[in-house]
Parts: sequence; C-alpha cells; structure tokens
Amino acid sequence: MQERTRTEDPVRPSLAHRLSLEDAGGIQILGNLFRSAGYRDSIIREALRAETAKFIPSSDVPLMLRRLPQDGLLPTLIRLFFLGRPVEADRLTRNLEPLSIERLESMGVIRSGPGGIEPRVRFLPFGDLVLACDPYFDDPRRVPSDYVLGVNATSLSLAALTVRRQVKSILDVGTGCGVQALLAAGHGERVVATDLNARAINFTAFNARLNQISNVEGRPGSLFQPVEGRTFDLIVSNPPYVISPDNEFQFRDSGRAADTLCAELLRGIPERLNEGGFATVLCNWVVGRDEPWSAAPGRWVAGLGCDALLLHSITESPLEYAGAWNRPFLPLHPAAYEAAMDRWMEYYRRADISAIASGAVLLRRRTASRNWSRAESLAPLADANSSDHILRIFEAQDRLLELDDARLLETAFRVVEDIRIDQVLTVRDGQFGAREIRLSLIRGLKFSEEIDPLALRVLRLCDGRHRLQEAVEAASRDYGMTGDELLPKILPLMKRLYAIGFLVY
Repeated sequence: MQERTRTEDPVRPSLAHRLSLEDAGGIQILGNLFRSAGYRDSIIREALRAETAKFIPSSDVPLMLRRLPQDGLLPTLIRLFFLGRPVEADRLTRNLEPLSIERLESMGVIRSGPGGIEPRVRFLPFGDLVLACDPYFDDPRRVPSDYVLGVNATSLSLAALTVRRQVKSILDVGTGCGVQALLAAGHGERVVATDLNARAINFTAFNARLNQISNVEGRPGSLFQPVEGRTFDLIVSNPPYVISPDNEFQFRDSGRAADTLCAELLRGIPERLNEGGFATVLCNWVVGRDEPWSAAPGRWVAGLGCDALLLHSITESPLEYAGAWNRPFLPLHPAAYEAAMDRWMEYYRRADISAIASGAVLLRRRTASRNWSRAESLAPLADANSSDHILRIFEAQDRLLELDDARLLETAFRVVEDIRIDQVLTVRDGQFGAREIRLSLIRGLKFSEEIDPLALRVLRLCDGRHRLQEAVEAASRDYGMTGDELLPKILPLMKRLYAIGFLVY
C-alpha cells in the first residue's frame, strides 16, 4: 500500500491554553459546585428540553437560553460551561460563591470578555463525572491541531466495550480529556493515561482533581513509549484511527499510512498485557477487495498469544467515509469541503482503498493453550456497560473449544434473562402461524438472531434442568421428527446462541 505524503496537509495552529493545577482546593470546590447543582446529563436535558446533553447545535442555543431561569447555580453553570455563553460578573460571583472571578480565572476556566465573563473550557457530564474539554467551535477552520475533544459517540462505545473487573493496573492509550482513565479508576488500583497531545494530559489531570480521583497518572508521549517496560491488567484505547491523507488534528489523524496505526497498536499490546488481562481498542481498517470485513483485523491478531473478539459496526465506501469526516466544513466553507473531498478521494484511489470498516478489537492475553478468534457484527448501540456479556462470550468460546457434540448434548443450558422474543404471525387456513421469530438481547452487545418455531420450542426447554438432548427429543416429537433428523439443524444454532451470550450453563 502506498505511503501517504504530507505536502498538501492544511496547517493548523496549536492552542496554548492550559488549565492550572496549582489551586487544588479551588478545583475541589468547583467540582463540589457541579455535584451540588445536579450537573448531570438527565437534569441538563430536562432544563433545556433537549434530546441530548452531549451536543447542542449553535442554532438551538438562543431558544435554550430562554428556557433557563435567569438566576441560580445550575442555570449559571449550564449557560456558561455547557452552552458556552457569557454571564454577568455579579451573577457569577453570586452563584459560584465561594469561588471568586479571580480564582476561576487563575484556574484557566474563565476570562473577562466584552460580553461579560466568558468560558475558556466546556464542562460535560458523563455518568457521575464532570469533564473539562475544549469549547465547541462553530467554525471548523478555527479548531486547533491539539484540540482536546469531549465525550462523544466513540467515548460511549469504548466505555461500553471495556471489561470492568477489579484489577491492579490499567493503561489508557490516547486518553483525550481522560474519560476512559477516570472510569477505569473505579475498578483499578493504578491507572496510567497517555497521549501524544500534552494538553490532553493537562486536562486529564485537572479532571481527575475535579472528580476527586487520585489514582490516575498522566504521561505525555506516543502509544506505549511513556510506559516502556511496564505491563497492565487492562488496556483501553480510542486512538486517532481515521484513514485519511491529512494530519490536521491529533485526536483524529495518526500521520500513518491507511490503517497501520491500529495494526501497530494491537500488535504492541500483548507484551504490555499481563496473563489473563483484557484490552479493548477502537479501530478503522481497510477492507480488501473480495475480502470479508474481518480479514484485516484477523491478520493483525494472529499469533499474538491472545484470544480475540472482532466487532464490526459499519463498512463504508471511501466517498461515504470522506463525506462524513469532512461534513463539519459545510455549510460555512463549501470550497474547503470540496478541496478536502478531492484530496481524500485521490488518496484512496492511489492507495487502492475501496471500503473502510469501523469497529473494535477485544483481546485477552492467554498463552497456556491455543487461542481463538471470533468475528461478530455489533448492534448500533451497545449497552452502557457490556462487561458481563463480554466475559460471558469469552467463557463460552473457551468451553466450545473443549466440548464435542456429545458433551454439548449432555449440557443443561439456560436462556439468559436479558432475552427478548419478537414474533410475526400470519393466518393460513384459519390458523395462526409464526412467519418470523427474532431473538435479541436487551442488554450488553444487543445481538439479535432469527430462528424458526422448532428452535424456539427447543429454547423453551433450556431452563437449566433439561439436557440439550432432552430438549431436542421433545421438540422433535412435537414436530413429528426424530432427534437424529433435528440435530444437524439445531446443533449449530445452539452453539452459536451459546457463543454469543444467549445461553449459559
């Protein structure tokens, strides 16, 4: 694959602004103010009557400002730090007491402007956390190269796909504002957060103090360089995985050819991962012509001494992919959008890239026996915490390596409680019959699977008391078949349902 060149990359300035860590007491007071005000996603949405508390279009801000009361701690915090609008100095002093304007200015979170006191950062709620990040820019051409991104859809995905077990050591590679590191601090004794962007490390340190978290250590540097020689029980990463010819943003662009950063990151994990430890990495990768989506990540994880769960979200054409990542230029800068699209599409043409996939790779270090790799398509929205489901999948895959068909039939499976069954019925000759039956998981990774009435009859007997053999024989009698006739059809399905977490034993 052709290496990329840098001669056409737009040049963006860096942002000199840093948050001060010197006033530990003041940061703690500020955090307490957010908590006492109820600065949470659901409360902000209710106050603004908005669908989300993650992103508010600038065109909606004037209306939402009118919905807020003119005074009070929560309305002041929302106006200043969520909507990014100035407030009067006396209002700020009155509502954020005992923090003075001078003290907040010294922290680096506000400054005086022509319209009053202006925010220098944005504070976003995420579960029990409040996270400082860079403010939203209406004009994408003003976004600096070292911009510190806040919580977004990929933050939610990585958080959902992280295994949450109590462990001693955790590494967050490409921490950004620190959201994954701070979440991991709740189930890890020590957390190290790394990022090539020194401003991200600064924001992470500030956010740790703001949320009264003391077991997170930030280290600037690329990938594993800041933790050379150390190993961890859990590694998570939301790296700059976008496949493009540009090098504009540290949070987006790796500066590497195509998907080589993701490949390098995954291949570097095993020597930093303790035996039995897990890793979750969000990835984009090139799908080769006439190859399944799993081919590239499958090659990356082969021979690593790890079990691997490959999760696929979407595959896009280069045109769709480039259009989505460059859409922020519209409608303000249509010429910049067209130039970027031309540049990106020419890069894909030269590199012979015809499709790009998005998803995640989960690894577990296991060197004592042969490793397995499983590829699955991921539902659009995983549950906020899919850890139990992920562990269930890894356990099932381990056991499937050991169970032959005879032992599988002797197993008393049980359907999990998180299952949902949807049936579509039709009427023939005056009788109702199931035309389509779909199983889905309402929690975890939210897989779904289509089955037939015969398979549903087998599942009804999977209650932890009946062996699979008994369930198959009972279902076959109901349908005028023998167990031997039913087995070739039902056994592969039961293996799959067990492998992806619909069944346990």
